[in-house]
Amino acid sequence: MPNTRFVLIRNVVMGCGLAAASWGGSVWAADYYVDQKHPSASDSNPGSEDAPWATLQQALRAPLQPGDTVYVKAGTYTTTGGQWNVPALNLPSGAQGKRITFKSLPAHAAVLRAAGEGAPIGVAGRKHVVIDGFVISDPGAKGIAVFDAEDVVIQNNVISGAYTGSLDNTEGVRIERSGDVLVRNNKITNVHNGGNSSNASAVKTYLTRNVTIENNEFSDVVAGVKEKEGSRNLTVRNNRMASCKVGLVLNNQNNAVVENVRFYQNIVQCSSGYETESESPTIREVYIYNNTFAGYSAKAVHGTTHGQSLYVYNNIFYRGAGQASMADFFTRKSNTSEIKRMDFNLWNDEPKIIVGLYSSNTTYSTLQAWQAATGLSAHDGLGDPMFVNPQGGDFHLAAGSPAAGAGRVGGVESGAPVDLGAYPTGTEVVGLLSGEAGAAPEQVGSGGSDSGTRGESGAGDSAVSGGNAGGQTGSGSTGAVGAEHGGGGAAGMWGLLALAGLLAGRRATRR
Repeated sequence: MPNTRFVLIRNVVMGCGLAAASWGGSVWAADYYVDQKHPSASDSNPGSEDAPWATLQQALRAPLQPGDTVYVKAGTYTTTGGQWNVPALNLPSGAQGKRITFKSLPAHAAVLRAAGEGAPIGVAGRKHVVIDGFVISDPGAKGIAVFDAEDVVIQNNVISGAYTGSLDNTEGVRIERSGDVLVRNNKITNVHNGGNSSNASAVKTYLTRNVTIENNEFSDVVAGVKEKEGSRNLTVRNNRMASCKVGLVLNNQNNAVVENVRFYQNIVQCSSGYETESESPTIREVYIYNNTFAGYSAKAVHGTTHGQSLYVYNNIFYRGAGQASMADFFTRKSNTSEIKRMDFNLWNDEPKIIVGLYSSNTTYSTLQAWQAATGLSAHDGLGDPMFVNPQGGDFHLAAGSPAAGAGRVGGVESGAPVDLGAYPTGTEVVGLLSGEAGAAPEQVGSGGSDSGTRGESGAGDSAVSGGNAGGQTGSGSTGAVGAEHGGGGAAGMWGLLALAGLLAGRRATRR
């Protein structure tokens, strides 16, 4: 029998001095194990820790129920099959509030390798799933694939070596036609294609809704995040991106609408910070704020011919030596109508700004000239931001920094003061939530915890609305039988204790 936990819901009804217990319902959830190195491992086993399965394929064949967890122990597991839009391991659906979890135990002990067309692992046409703590090396074109899915958490994984020989798409994580997806605390490296185009990205989105990408580390990739078509409510926050061509790319095509994109509290050490490559007419409500763009050489931020509303504020633009090869900031339009707000930014040197690149080419070589001509950037400043140790990757502000308190919430004069750059309060976690991707974070998002450890269930729930994750809360159960005192009768209490003892005796492991 698998290890189980029992969640008990009890309503106590008081009346006439007597206590009665009414059981609202019970839910069982099981722990299963895959352990190819166990001497007794076999797919004919029940999947317990002492009698584990040998393959992940058997875990997919098992009748998993909502809330179940499959722990995958140390080993290299080869996956076969799949298609470009269906992963080799297509994980089954859980239920609302009871995700099915596939988790490496311990983190990074289970290595997945692909031997087919599909990504090694992912979700296609399913819901309520967690993928946690795997190492995925040289997976082909995709590391983890999410297609036509809802409520998916991808966390604590290490993905490297995604590659395709053409200019085509390749990515560590691909999310397409899906909603309510959280990509958190992953380390993604070495993602390239034959033409070194931004189609090679750590994370790529297509036609998505309510996707949050947070506290990841991306390096040696062409693009950190690329939105390619028609996504809405995309939040990219608290990530570190380095050794890349560009941090965030917004593309659009096929007459789709990209809207409500929020890119904030990221540290971007790429040739370019943010750029757009739009072929379609609608990109709107794009917010670029409280980022640290460090060491860029080509451009920091630019607009698009099809952009309708761009907000740029509270950023630190820390250009590398010399001038930007294109410009620090430019628009494609021959006017500034796309820019709805640009203020409270700090430039470490005089910026080169162009309005109407490749059309009017109106160029401003100083911040003062830009301010005078457009009325934008009224509170922008020039100066060394005085990072604690930029060579060592520490972009906190040192004492006396001109960026301290120089920003405003919302980028408006009436907003409360905040620091510029990726640490508006100085206490934010930017990059991985722990020493390495895969170790269970103690705190996730705002006001929630990630259980992520054996002993508690699942991952934090992400409530994403309007492009902002509203906070993550633990998914639920602790594994112990809940028994509250009704306050009325000893018989009811002792009955509960007896039942709890019986259930405990039936479980090999509690979680």
